[in-house]
Amino acid sequence: MVAAEFRDAYPAHATLYLVVRNYGPSVAKNVRVTFTPEIPDPNPEKAERSVIPYLKERYGRVIPTLTPETELKNVYFSGRAGEDDVFVNWEDVPDQLRVTITYESTDRKQSYEDTYDLDVALMQGETRVTSSRSIEKQVQEIRKALQGIQSAARSIARRHDDGK
Repeated sequence: MVAAEFRDAYPAHATLYLVVRNYGPSVAKNVRVTFTPEIPDPNPEKAERSVIPYLKERYGRVIPTLTPETELKNVYFSGRAGEDDVFVNWEDVPDQLRVTITYESTDRKQSYEDTYDLDVALMQGETRVTSSRSIEKQVQEIRKALQGIQSAARSIARRHDDGK
């Protein structure tokens, strides 16, 4: 079974991955992934920094072999705070998307077609708890400690230079 889903790109904020994964126990052959509506070209002013060309290139051709548990991950939603601090996608891709995946069994005797309707809004309703032991909190503490060390090192360097 090859499936498509949006997945939170935690610990990145306001970012979603589009994930295509082989959940089945065997190899999927000649995998084709299509989108409705089609993924558009990026706006020219964003083209250099856009992930859209990577999506289009990856899924624009047949994937000859997708082994079990292999997942293909691409940034799909890159949120920027818009009006009223509501996050909007910087990428010019649709928030609602139908992903159709066709593939064959290892022996190519059976063909499959699976369709997944994905919606960014469903993922935006997620809530989470952050504890003092979370990665974010630990990084904040490490940052604070490093700033203290940096300040002390500068002070020592100044005193050393003044003593010459």
